[in-house]
Amino acid sequence: MTNTKAGAFWSAIGYYLALAIVPQFAVSFAAGLVAGLINGGDTNLNAVTEFSILFGDLLSILMMVLIFRGKQIPLSHYVGSRKSSPSKYLLAFVMAFGYVQVVYYYFLLIPSSWTTSYDEASSSLQFSSMEPLWIIFTLMVDVLLVPIAEELVFRGVVFGLLRERFSFVFSALLSSLLFGISHGHPVWMVYTFVFGLIACTVREKFTNIRLTMLMHATLNFFGTLNPYLPLETGVQLIIMGAGIAIFALTAIGMKRVHA
Repeated sequence: MTNTKAGAFWSAIGYYLALAIVPQFAVSFAAGLVAGLINGGDTNLNAVTEFSILFGDLLSILMMVLIFRGKQIPLSHYVGSRKSSPSKYLLAFVMAFGYVQVVYYYFLLIPSSWTTSYDEASSSLQFSSMEPLWIIFTLMVDVLLVPIAEELVFRGVVFGLLRERFSFVFSALLSSLLFGISHGHPVWMVYTFVFGLIACTVREKFTNIRLTMLMHATLNFFGTLNPYLPLETGVQLIIMGAGIAIFALTAIGMKRVHA
């Protein structure tokens, strides 16, 4: 536990760089280099991206375990260990599903130039050119591994360190800003920043990071599959509207639920 605000601030920034930025950058660089050498520059962007995410997040988790193994304060201190009832998990799941629809409504509002560059940036994560096994592999990485790794880093270590010395508002804003920045593209930054604020609120209220892992997994799962569902525009708009209402209602409900 840090003794000063400055210590908590710079520790959080240091862990953000060491656990979120450096592993992904190092693995992405190595994966691209190896793929280029093997295939003579003709690389499968889907494969490089997913393997980079896979090994980057595994490296991040390994580094967390090694770093905190020798410390007086264990990693569990920052991630929270309070148990939650099944009803809270259901509430978290429904709230995250509602937020997916909020995100899709957000896509309708942003400038077309943003969505064009976003589509280009996210092309390596789209299923249209993937084989079935790659789709399964991608979902396993994005829905299972990514939420665990990112929640441990951002709602666990970074938010936890900041919360030792700062107010909830400052801790949530800074950790969510770092979370948004780590996603790279401005379109990702906006809705991941907002999700970070939601997840920090849940983490603060229930002291159980498994709830935010479930929310993150739900967001990634439905966010990935939603564009590929064979729904008419009218049906999609109805689902979107219902999802926004569900998000609002569950947000109010979560506020009233006892920790």
